[in-house]
Amino acid sequence: AQMPNTISRADKLYGLSKFWQEVNYNFVYLDEVDREEWEAEYKKLLIFVQETADDYEYYRHLIRLCAMLKDGHTNVYYPEAVQAKLYNTYFGDYRLFMTNINGKAVVTRVNLSKKEEIPIGTEVVAVNGQPTAEYLEEYVKPYISSS
Repeated sequence: AQMPNTISRADKLYGLSKFWQEVNYNFVYLDEVDREEWEAEYKKLLIFVQETADDYEYYRHLIRLCAMLKDGHTNVYYPEAVQAKLYNTYFGDYRLFMTNINGKAVVTRVNLSKKEEIPIGTEVVAVNGQPTAEYLEEYVKPYISSS
């Protein structure tokens, strides 16, 4: 099943610009954000969001921009339609939850149907052939809003 593609190019630009504007007006800790990087990312996204293939990709850009604020109380969430597709389709039969234990990605929960295949306590050493630490730096950490 495909991700929804319901947001027009104009609405993508409006949503991005509205978020950027609200942060600039209301975000208490904006003085702690690298303003040059913040502005450069916004300008880059003005082009990128218009070319996104679907709603998931669009929101992924917003989530990454939001994570630049480094504030665990400021987040962008996927709409329900995207969230449902993400959890019910993109991961197939596998639902893994991992925890950082002594600098290692360790499986701490897995769906019951896969518990024999991927036991609790399994260390994830690579994702699609890429070392876990590198994968996290490139594909996970830039999307996490945290203080």
